[in-house]
Amino acid sequence: MLKSYFTTALRNFWRNKTFSFINIVGLAIGISASLIIFLLVQYDFSFDKFEKDSSRIYRVVTDGTNTGGSWQYNCLPEPMGEAAKKGVAGLENVTLFRTLGEIRVTVPYPNASTPQVFRKQKDVIYADDNYFNLIGYTWLAGSPATATRQPYQVVLTEKNARLYYAGLGNDKIIGKSIIFDDTILCTVTGIVKDLPGNTDFYFNTIVSRPTLYTARLKPEYFGHWGSINSADQLFVRLAPGIQPAAVDSRSTRILRANETPRSAGPGQTICKAPAFQRYPLQPGLRRLRRQPPAPINPRSTACWRWRPSCCCWPVSTLSI
Repeated sequence: MLKSYFTTALRNFWRNKTFSFINIVGLAIGISASLIIFLLVQYDFSFDKFEKDSSRIYRVVTDGTNTGGSWQYNCLPEPMGEAAKKGVAGLENVTLFRTLGEIRVTVPYPNASTPQVFRKQKDVIYADDNYFNLIGYTWLAGSPATATRQPYQVVLTEKNARLYYAGLGNDKIIGKSIIFDDTILCTVTGIVKDLPGNTDFYFNTIVSRPTLYTARLKPEYFGHWGSINSADQLFVRLAPGIQPAAVDSRSTRILRANETPRSAGPGQTICKAPAFQRYPLQPGLRRLRRQPPAPINPRSTACWRWRPSCCCWPVSTLSI
């Protein structure tokens, strides 16, 4: 019985070759496109599912204007972090960190006279203990209370600890020296477990933020309310029951009170107001998920995924 069905179907395909070819190819393309969309969406929504109370974690961005019009920036003036800690109620955690570009890492191990040199190392940031508290790292060695308290301290993820000090146990790595860009001598004070799953917090080397405030490393614009840099990121975790709107106005008042009113000259930027973005960010999925607060667009200057951690543009294209 089944054999006769297959025979009849094959005969029909053979009689209508062109029509059958169009149908089969169309079906194959449709199934493939659906599968690709599913995989891309699943991948994007798999990011940062492990943070405790992730629904209360937000990144603070700036609405600004310049001669080209209105913009949204993925950063704020550097003093805003400390000002938010002191002047904005309803914030359980305030985390300010600064990203670095590619740097040269020198490790005087196993032989100090012939150190290992790792060129173009990425995923390095300056941060303090608030960063570890926000993300919820598991500590393998060192103390979270003191590991980033002093200048020239550094915390490594398990991945980088194995890379730089192969063969050493976690406890033996603590106290070892590590040199950045041939001039910044630091001491390893902590090792944390690699974050599970996909994450935008992919940093593997965390230098203590007080290092950034030493005389030879402190950027000139630090402490100035009129300057912003995309390397400076500000994240907050709201206290239970607090909504972004409740602290947004307070943050705006702080920014307004500290900035000197002026008009935008050629190429200058005027910060208008901070805004809160829900984390985890899902750029490129605006058309697929219409839940407030809206995901940001990857073409926006506020998108902070500066490396391609997701294939978001194909999702937007295929979902039309």
